Amino acid sequence: MSGSIRVASGGTAKQRWVILLIGLVVLGVDNWRLRIRTRRFNDRTVEESDRNPISASERTAAASTTIARTVGKSGGEMSVRTQVVRAQSIQQKPGLRRSKEPEVITNQQDTTSQQNLALPQLEGLYSTKNSRAAEQNQTDTATSRMVGSPTSQHAGPTFVFFIGLEGSGHHLINALMKRSPSQKSLGMRSCAGFKGLHEDILGSMVRPRHKPEHADPSAVFVNATNKLRHIRDTFSKHKDDPNEQLFISINCNGCHKAGLLSYPDFLRPQRELQYVNLHSFYRMCQEAEVNCRHAFIYRDPLQIVRSTTMKRHFNPNKLEAVRLYTLMYQVIHSQLVMFRQYNLGCFGFVDPVGAQKDEDRRRFASLFGWDLSNFTSLINEKVITPSFLTHEQIEELESGKLYEHMKTFKDIHKQVVDYCYETLDAL
Repeated sequence: MSGSIRVASGGTAKQRWVILLIGLVVLGVDNWRLRIRTRRFNDRTVEESDRNPISASERTAAASTTIARTVGKSGGEMSVRTQVVRAQSIQQKPGLRRSKEPEVITNQQDTTSQQNLALPQLEGLYSTKNSRAAEQNQTDTATSRMVGSPTSQHAGPTFVFFIGLEGSGHHLINALMKRSPSQKSLGMRSCAGFKGLHEDILGSMVRPRHKPEHADPSAVFVNATNKLRHIRDTFSKHKDDPNEQLFISINCNGCHKAGLLSYPDFLRPQRELQYVNLHSFYRMCQEAEVNCRHAFIYRDPLQIVRSTTMKRHFNPNKLEAVRLYTLMYQVIHSQLVMFRQYNLGCFGFVDPVGAQKDEDRRRFASLFGWDLSNFTSLINEKVITPSFLTHEQIEELESGKLYEHMKTFKDIHKQVVDYCYETLDAL
């Protein structure tokens, strides 16, 4: 080595160039040998995969280990890294030979993954009875742990919370309850308690900290629980028949004209957050040891947008209205699924289809103390049939930039309504 250095340093320029050329040739030969080894290894890997197919991850791991050993003998961190990358990339080359069996398996896996990634059809989301039963059993078990057994009964009336989008008929239910025999049995003395309870529910579940006295939502929750217990005790003292079962509306009871706890409630900032936490509501009922249920009220989506946005201007524009109500329906659907065993009824008295359901009228009349004929007369008196939307109004709501959003709104409306009736039939 020292002699070579002396020749390189003491020789002529021609000799130095010859030595440099010889060095380059040697490096080229080493690189060529390394490529030959890599190619042979790749061919061996493909042949082995044909004989004994394994997963891509296993082949990559084996390739990394083998190449590290092979290249390690001829040295070079750069060479090891280069060959590992080549070994991994062999799995992605389309021209490599593979046996038919692994190809079929790969196709099946791709099909399955595509099905898993596909968006579910809203109409078929709850189509299979087996998945429905499994879902209900899991949900019922979890909910029972949270809010007590649905079969347990406490003394006193059953308090009913009406769930629904704004514009779905809360004011109609409120007007009906003023004439409800069940509500009258409590007397006007109950309204003071209901008004206070209403404010506490707003402060703890809908709009925490919207008033100075509601600065601590947890304390307001305790106050609401105590008021609910007080209303139950007041009823127990004044009822004639201790075994009489009465259903009392908790948010649409004729005691107040506004703020009926719809979804959303009130025209305030962050309207998308202005809805009742139903989990907290049922936990409040459990703490107070009172019976509570919920009912769902609904209306045609086009009529809701027309009522709230085109007539009363609750929303800045129709697009924001449709998106907001779609979000609220997703919340409602989640709540109906979680507390399905507490479903008391589905009522669409201002909906073109729901208004024709005689069974719903009979159920509502029976729950709140009417005989059917008196209730039919009352609801015919109170319900003002809304005028039909013109063709131009429908076209405006279902075309252009509103088309996709309105389609989603209508789809989830149908889904929620169907789910309500399905769970009601299953009870």
